[in-house]
Amino acid sequence: RDRFSNRRTLGGNQGNMIVAYSGAAATTLSTQSPLDLADGSYSVSYRATVAGRLAISLKVGAVELRSSPFNVNIVSAPGPPLASRSISAGQGLQGSIAGSPGEA
Repeated sequence: RDRFSNRRTLGGNQGNMIVAYSGAAATTLSTQSPLDLADGSYSVSYRATVAGRLAISLKVGAVELRSSPFNVNIVSAPGPPLASRSISAGQGLQGSIAGSPGEA
């Protein structure tokens, strides 16, 4: 927004944007520079490789954006299936009739 709180409709502040990351998930974070969408908005991308808390602080020049820092909870991605921790269920495991479909 401009100094009168009007929504900006043009980009151009990309060089003045400061993005800072902190927290446990920030230790192995890969990031990209802010992307100017040329409509007054910007996109910030990151990829976290560890779970934990991530705080994202955004500033234009020396002024922090309202609601910044933004707190993000990064969770672990599910791993591959593990047979020893899986269960089987369904009536087809109890018995079935020849020529009829069984469901498990």
